[in-house]
Amino acid sequence: MPHAGILAANPHGAAQCFVTYCRLGAERLGGHVYPDVTLDYTGYGHTLNAWLAGDTVTATGNLARNVEHLAAAGAEFFVCPDNNVHLALDVMDGLALPGLHIAAAVADAATAAGARRVGLLGSGFILGSDLYPRWLGARDIEVEVPTGEDRERLHRAVLEELPGGRVTEETRAWFVDLVGRLAGRGCDAVALVSTELFPLLSAGTSPVPVIDSATVVGHRMLEIALGDVPLPTWRGGAVA
Repeated sequence: MPHAGILAANPHGAAQCFVTYCRLGAERLGGHVYPDVTLDYTGYGHTLNAWLAGDTVTATGNLARNVEHLAAAGAEFFVCPDNNVHLALDVMDGLALPGLHIAAAVADAATAAGARRVGLLGSGFILGSDLYPRWLGARDIEVEVPTGEDRERLHRAVLEELPGGRVTEETRAWFVDLVGRLAGRGCDAVALVSTELFPLLSAGTSPVPVIDSATVVGHRMLEIALGDVPLPTWRGGAVA
């Protein structure tokens, strides 16, 4: 079975991806048995701050080294359960390992759910980019993106509130209301395209299916490791 690697850009997404991989692996194989996985982590701020400062050399260099570390540890492919980092990975090429693009996993999940219009919930970096409109649009799936105060509050929650583990009831109630408003505007699914957002929705609080990017990456990573789907071929660069 192929050895999987996790490029752990932020701890929240990496943890959710890893736990999903192990839980589903144990369900498939029995006991505490699942294919080998290696995780490599460089403090998120080193890469994100460089990227925001326009220092693409440092940001992409950090990510390239992370993938090289995974390859040296024996990994045969990698995943990165962080959406912001994919903005940098999309301008890179020639990575040491083939990888699963996070937007590919989300698009596959949206297609499997039969979604035709997906509400995107994430940081301002992601919501202001063409990353998900491009990937979902290639599947003829429309997107709905929060604007104005909703987008600003989402960005603050992702970058300032949630990384410290602070989930206030006020923020949770506002987020559930936002999901309801997206559903009211015709969205038949919502995608959590910042992995920090996962704790804000509990079972039964969303009127439409929820696609959590870190969870679907963990699921697809296991499918690759078990040979259910082929090894990925992407080694950086914008696709779709």
